[in-house]
Amino acid sequence: MLIGRIRHLVAIALQVIARYTAEKDRRGLLDYDDLIDKTHSLLAGIDPSWVHYKLDLGLDHVLIDEAQDTSEKQWGIIKRLVSDFAAGAGARGLLKRTVFAVGDEKQSIYRFRGADVSVFQDMRAELGCELPLGTNFRSVPAVLDFVNALAAAILRVPPGGSPSHWTRFDPGQRLLPHRSAAGPAPAVRLVTFVDEHDQRELRAAEARELEARVLAGVVERLHAEDGIRYGDIAVLLRAPAKRMSTDLVSVTYCDVVLWP
Repeated sequence: MLIGRIRHLVAIALQVIARYTAEKDRRGLLDYDDLIDKTHSLLAGIDPSWVHYKLDLGLDHVLIDEAQDTSEKQWGIIKRLVSDFAAGAGARGLLKRTVFAVGDEKQSIYRFRGADVSVFQDMRAELGCELPLGTNFRSVPAVLDFVNALAAAILRVPPGGSPSHWTRFDPGQRLLPHRSAAGPAPAVRLVTFVDEHDQRELRAAEARELEARVLAGVVERLHAEDGIRYGDIAVLLRAPAKRMSTDLVSVTYCDVVLWP
């Protein structure tokens, strides 16, 4: 029965994709994936010399932001665009043409869109020169201490796991504060509901009410006992705040509340 339902779902999905594709073609439109696929095909499937020549007229420096969320096809496009930077007709005499990528493996969140953190690792190896950007100019030391400790605790290769499949945290990735300590400490408190969920089965509405009441109590105690202004408290959730359904909440406060 389950296999039959899956087959029906696949048939429906194929029909939706076919109609969507036909409508795009009819209206002459491209979506996000089309832009990547067709550009990659243009540069990889035909002689790209003409395209390179036209782009080279105004392409001297390439900056890849959020490079940890780059897909294999996107990186393939970039490599083909810069392949003539230092050779042949692409050379510009004394002009130094550059490729600069900025990324952080810990912030890779677009796997559903084809992003692969291993592409970023390959990118780093191919570019060959790294400049660590470990100084944080936004957050106070206590916030960064928490972030470093949390990353060190969870970003590890599990026993038997392949290092190439896991994001790892090493001392060189620690964030260093530029700002001095300010305000009361600790600046971060964790509120977890894991034990409550393990001890009893809660319906969604019950879980949201429990979490909201506990958080309200934490905020009230910070205000009443520690003198923290309500406006200096930020509640960070793993899920959208309007749902109030999460097992981990960070309550952060400082003179200016920011999350690195």
